[in-house]
Amino acid sequence: MKLKLKTDKKTIAKRIIYDAVIPIFVLAALILADYFSKMYFETHYELGETKGEVIKGFFRFRLVHNTGAAFSFAADKPWGQTLFKIITPIAICLFIAFYCFSGRKNVFSRYALVLVIAGTLGNYIDRLAKGYVVDFLSFTLLFGYDFPIFNLADTFLCVGIIIIFIYYIFFDKTLFKDDKVAVSAPSEDLGDGEAMEKIDFGSIAEEETDEKENTTVKESGLSDKTGNMDDSGNTEKRKT
Repeated sequence: MKLKLKTDKKTIAKRIIYDAVIPIFVLAALILADYFSKMYFETHYELGETKGEVIKGFFRFRLVHNTGAAFSFAADKPWGQTLFKIITPIAICLFIAFYCFSGRKNVFSRYALVLVIAGTLGNYIDRLAKGYVVDFLSFTLLFGYDFPIFNLADTFLCVGIIIIFIYYIFFDKTLFKDDKVAVSAPSEDLGDGEAMEKIDFGSIAEEETDEKENTTVKESGLSDKTGNMDDSGNTEKRKT
């Protein structure tokens, strides 16, 4: 079966804009926002300093250096920085691969992955350049619990992961299904670049199997008829 895919220049241009150009601009903007926010607090705050409270008893700015992962995980471990410097590039490659093969098909998963990649890269730049991550967002929760201090990159990362889980668990469950293979082709009117036509190869394979079986039955029927005609001809010859 031949798939008629419309690959005119307009369609290709739309796909490149929606899947690559805009996400790259958003990614760059998020990384720059994280970078300049860290620069601001390192310039205007002393290490460990807290300048007033944005929301009294709940939210304040405080400058700390984090040698661990997000939310100061493994910050007191000497092997933390080495481990994260090795794991982070692998994680980034996996995120990009997931984006290319699956994540870019929907606006929610597309920009959720952009958030995850931006958060991962933002903190990775800090680790490579300084050997630590700059954190400055401090919250005090219920019963006086001080939540681990974090930054914008941590926020991007966590929000992106939450959106991905919500989307694939509650809205698009095809990521966890492997019984049918679907091939996507761009439709005539892409809109925001997401409209896709899905061809179910499972049903196509069943139809081809049925056609083969019907052909086999017809051929066997013809061979039976031919054999009967030959037998009747031989009987008439014998009678003669």
